[in-house]
Amino acid sequence: MNKQELAKEFVVALISSGKIDTAQNAVQTYFDIISMLERNEDAPQHIDVSEPYDPFKDA
Repeated sequence: MNKQELAKEFVVALISSGKIDTAQNAVQTYFDIISMLERNEDAPQHIDVSEPYDPFKDA
């Protein structure tokens, strides 16, 4: 699945759930999602799992 297909699936889901109600919002959301996916393309894909996650560690 490429970025365009993924963005389209998100927009369809948002329309189906009532979060997007106009064609203009759908188009803008589609391009926003594409932009977000492209921005994160160079981010490191490794997740450190060397120690278990503790949500209360820094609390």
